[in-house]
Amino acid sequence: MRLLPLPQILPYRDAHDPSIRGWAVAGYGHISLASLPWHLKEDEIRDGVRGVKASSTRRVLAFEEDVFGERPARLYAKRNLSRSLAKSLSYRLHRSKGRREWEVGWTLLRRGFLTGRPIVVAERRHWGLVAESHLVTEAIAADRTLLDHLRLLVRERGVSPEPLFAPLGAFLRSLHGAGFYHDDLSAEHVWVRDGDPEPQFGLIDLDQCRFTRLTRSRVTMNLFQLLRSIPKRLLSPEQREALLAACVGDNWPEQRAAVLAGIRRIEAAKGARDTLG
Repeated sequence: MRLLPLPQILPYRDAHDPSIRGWAVAGYGHISLASLPWHLKEDEIRDGVRGVKASSTRRVLAFEEDVFGERPARLYAKRNLSRSLAKSLSYRLHRSKGRREWEVGWTLLRRGFLTGRPIVVAERRHWGLVAESHLVTEAIAADRTLLDHLRLLVRERGVSPEPLFAPLGAFLRSLHGAGFYHDDLSAEHVWVRDGDPEPQFGLIDLDQCRFTRLTRSRVTMNLFQLLRSIPKRLLSPEQREALLAACVGDNWPEQRAAVLAGIRRIEAAKGARDTLG
């Protein structure tokens, strides 16, 4: 596979806190991670910055930034804190969340998949250990989440979502064929971009994702996660099986029993509701 080229990437040092260092796509090095209002709660807005997620170890902010004097870019900034010595030490052996998501995001983009473009990755270290990891991405160039798209089709337009299944299944098969595993493949992490004749699909929230050897159990886990995230009122049991068939592809008749049994085992292990309807 021929990979798409990377943009120019330059060393980054935060102008307000030089201890935050990393890399930035050319044109974005002026963003100050230290100056962002990381204290914001979810949906709290201050000076044009909105809190998206807030926990003791993870914060996500949304804001706009002028780049090259063009229309403001819609950006998301993430900060992950290392609250324990064990976590900080683990980053000596494994890359921090910010660096992992940066690398996975660029690998997806260079292979032609749709995701939010990473533009800044940085870390603050203390005594050589990662205390904070940061990542800034552009908003994904898509129109809505898969969940919102299903709601649009079923509840607002009153049409069947089944024509969506074939291109969605082809997208998931291409991801799995590339060795990509998303650890939380929910309908809110899959995005849809309207297209003609077919829509395009993309992914967000890549911090725990990876390129790896795709086993049948991992593929089945992704199918379970996708079905679990879609309310029953949006897809009937027959439509859920049709979606599974589209995701598995031509081998569905031979694999149907194994896939359904695998989903049932995951449901039992997790105490989950009947995802198959």
